[in-house]
Amino acid sequence: MLDLNSQLSQVISIAPVALTDGTEDGAAASLSDNHSAVVTFTSGVVTDGTHAVIVEESVDGTTFTTVADADLHFNGTDTTITDLDFAAADDGVSRSVGYKGSKGTIRASITTASSTTGAVMSAMIILGDEKQAGGSSIIS
Repeated sequence: MLDLNSQLSQVISIAPVALTDGTEDGAAASLSDNHSAVVTFTSGVVTDGTHAVIVEESVDGTTFTTVADADLHFNGTDTTITDLDFAAADDGVSRSVGYKGSKGTIRASITTASSTTGAVMSAMIILGDEKQAGGSSIIS
C-alpha cells in the first residue's frame, strides 16, 4: 500500500482570517514539481455576506487571472466555481476543486461582499503526483 502522506505537500494559500467586504488573495503555489493540485476552501463561522471563491493561475507567478471552469475538476453536482461560494450559515464547511490547467502557479482568492461581520475562512492548496526525473509520475 502506498503512503498517501508522503505523496502530498500543502501550501497554506489563505491562513484563517476574518473577512469583511473586499478581496483576500492567497499565497501562490508552484506546480513545477507536481502533476496535480486541489484547492480546498474552509469556513469557520459565516455570519453574513457572500464569499465568492476563485482559483487564479499565472505563468510568471506575478500576474494572475481567474481559472476557467473548463480547467477545474468539480465533484458531485458542482459544475462551476460559483457552486463553491459560501453564504451565511455555511459554518464549518470545506469545499474543494481540482486544477487541471497548464499554468505553473496557482493561488486561492476570496471576495466578500454585503457583510457586516463577515466570515472566518481559509484556503489550502494540496499538491500531489510529484514529478520524477524526466517528468514522469511516481503514481501509475
